[in-house]
Amino acid sequence: MSNKFIGQGKWVRDILKKLGNLQEQQPKPFDRDPEWPEWVDNLLTMLLGISYPGSRFKNIKKWKAKDLGRFLGRHYACEYLKLGQVPLSPQVMRESVKSEAWAATWLKQKHPEFDMAKFAKEYEPQSKAWKLVFTNFIKETLASACERPYREASAFFEAYGKGIVIKPDELESERTLGVGDKICWTMFVMWQDIERFESVAQLHRIFERALKPHGIVVKYKRIEKLCQRIKLKFKGRGRPSGSKIQTNPPSV
Repeated sequence: MSNKFIGQGKWVRDILKKLGNLQEQQPKPFDRDPEWPEWVDNLLTMLLGISYPGSRFKNIKKWKAKDLGRFLGRHYACEYLKLGQVPLSPQVMRESVKSEAWAATWLKQKHPEFDMAKFAKEYEPQSKAWKLVFTNFIKETLASACERPYREASAFFEAYGKGIVIKPDELESERTLGVGDKICWTMFVMWQDIERFESVAQLHRIFERALKPHGIVVKYKRIEKLCQRIKLKFKGRGRPSGSKIQTNPPSV
């Protein structure tokens, strides 16, 4: 049966379901697939809004053809971004090198047994295989979109065309990351440490110490509301015996 006889909502859900099934074939960073708590998933949803501007991840069940097109266009662009094929401004390149250096240091501290050279060697063929799978998925989806009613197809392709374009300076942190975004990113990276925190006050003190030297004041209420929004609850169970909590968060 032609796709034009399928409701718009069902077509969108079918495409997203197919992409979700394909995610299992993606290379797993550091061969780890952490089973993180609900609040980290909620935090990740907020962060995806930075990489996928305009995509309403909180209302994904209500997506229409336009929303799907915007998301897939940016998703396709991000795949090429990972391969280093998207032209970037000198500032973005400098920030990228700095982030990679920090990630390498953090990884060495957290997992001293990890072999980066071995990982890079294994990741390359996995990445190429995934690119082929994802490209075939995009081809099939674009062909499927051509069979949709004109209003849906035009909305999809217009949004896809906008989503696929990443401007050279678009990813500069000062343009894309506000203080709130940097707080969310730091919490995502530190989620395992935060799981051992006793209270919102303890989390607030971490950010207060990190941001005060930069002239940025983060109020307790801001952290408290963020925790409520992502459903982060502290059990106040105290610090586990012999555990060491990281008190110096990544630069925000």
